[in-house]
Amino acid sequence: MGKINVIFPKNYDFNGVKTKLTIEVAGVPVVATIIRSTFTSDGAHMVLDIPKEIDADEFIKTMSQDGARAYVRALVTVDENECIQCGECCSACAYNALTLDADFNLVVNKDNCTGCRTCVDACPRRCITVY
Repeated sequence: MGKINVIFPKNYDFNGVKTKLTIEVAGVPVVATIIRSTFTSDGAHMVLDIPKEIDADEFIKTMSQDGARAYVRALVTVDENECIQCGECCSACAYNALTLDADFNLVVNKDNCTGCRTCVDACPRRCITVY
């Protein structure tokens, strides 16, 4: 399985989606598992697991044609002027994308980030942004 981040527009018709989403990619129905979803005023941000045999670029292209923005890797930024190195984001992250080094500096491992935004929710200073 490969992780794909998708931001759906707020008017997207989910058709009663529960934990799986079926999308036709190149004429083939693909069942994606929803790992995490966050609903905001802009729409829904979801992290989807797609079967490994599916071309991620083709999946992203299909999602984009449907009005969503899709991407493979998330871009995590931390406002270092606001971060107090409390470690709440590190504790919340199930993917080890955020850690504190020996000097308590926040280290972002972008290769591990799925874009699930759990760190954003956990941060008491609201200084983490995930794109």
